[in-house]
Amino acid sequence: MVKFISETPVQIKKVLKNIQDLDPTVTDRRQLMHYFLEKKNAPCVILSIIENRFITAEKPFFNVYPKVAQALANTKLSIKPSDIPKSIIHDLPAISIRLPIGSSQEKNAKTNWFIISVFDGDPLRILNASGMNRFFGCQGKPFVAIYSIDESSNYIRLSTAPFDVSFDDADNHLPDQEKRSTAEICRIALGVMLLAADPDYIKPVLLKADEGKTTPIEERIARAKNRGVYGFTIGEEIERCPHFRRPHFAIRWTGKGAEIPKLVPVKGAIVGKEKMTTVPTGYEEQSDE
Repeated sequence: MVKFISETPVQIKKVLKNIQDLDPTVTDRRQLMHYFLEKKNAPCVILSIIENRFITAEKPFFNVYPKVAQALANTKLSIKPSDIPKSIIHDLPAISIRLPIGSSQEKNAKTNWFIISVFDGDPLRILNASGMNRFFGCQGKPFVAIYSIDESSNYIRLSTAPFDVSFDDADNHLPDQEKRSTAEICRIALGVMLLAADPDYIKPVLLKADEGKTTPIEERIARAKNRGVYGFTIGEEIERCPHFRRPHFAIRWTGKGAEIPKLVPVKGAIVGKEKMTTVPTGYEEQSDE
C-alpha cells in the first residue's frame, strides 16, 4: 500500500519561537520576513515567505504516486516554467509535493516532501527593493523556488531558477553533493506542474465519507478543505493498474503553432486487467488434427 506523510512539516513556528527569544518584539510569523530583511539574511527571507504563503493557502499538497514519481525523476525536462500551461498550481502561492514513503525518490532526495513557490508580485518587489534578489541569480525577474529539508541531516535546501529559464540551464546554488538530489526534486516539481494542467492525471483528495458519492465534486472538495485536507493525487489510477510497464514521460508541443508543452507517457501502456480477461484468445492457434 502506498503511503504519504499526513502533514507537510513547516519550520516557521520553531523559527518564530527561536527569534522571539532574541527579539520579543517579533510576535507574529508574518513579521519574520521583515526581521530577516533587517539582518540581510536572504535565504531565511525566502523560506519565511514560502511557508507563510503555504500556510495562508491552506497547505495545498500533491501526492505523487511511485510510478509517476520515478518516471518524472528520470525525465529530462528542458523547459521554462513560464511555458507550462495554466493550472490550479498557478493560482496557489505555494504547494507541497509529497513523495511516497519508502520510495526510491524519497531515498534519493533524502526527504518525502518539498514545497514549490513562484516569486512574483509583492514578494518579488520586496526582494528587489532590498537588493536581496542578487543572491538568487534571477536579475530581478520572477523565479521559482523549491524548498525542502534533508531529513538525514536536517539541512535546509533551497533551489531557485528564473521563471523564463530552463532549470537545466539555471545556476544551482547548492553544494556539489546536493546537486543530484536537487536536480531530481526539480524534475519532479516541473513534471507535477505540467501534469496538474492535465485532468487525466490530477484527482482531488476527498474525505472517506465522500468517496463514491454523486454530489457535485466542488462540494466534496470544499468539505475536505473545511477539515484541513486540501490536496490532490497524481498517478493513483496508473498505480492501481498492473499493466503500466516501463513508463517515462516526454514533452510534446501542442496547440496552435505548437507553443503549449504537454507531458505525455512514452513506451508505457495502461491496460485494465479486468478488460483483458474478456478478450477472446486462441484464434491464431492451429490444430494438428
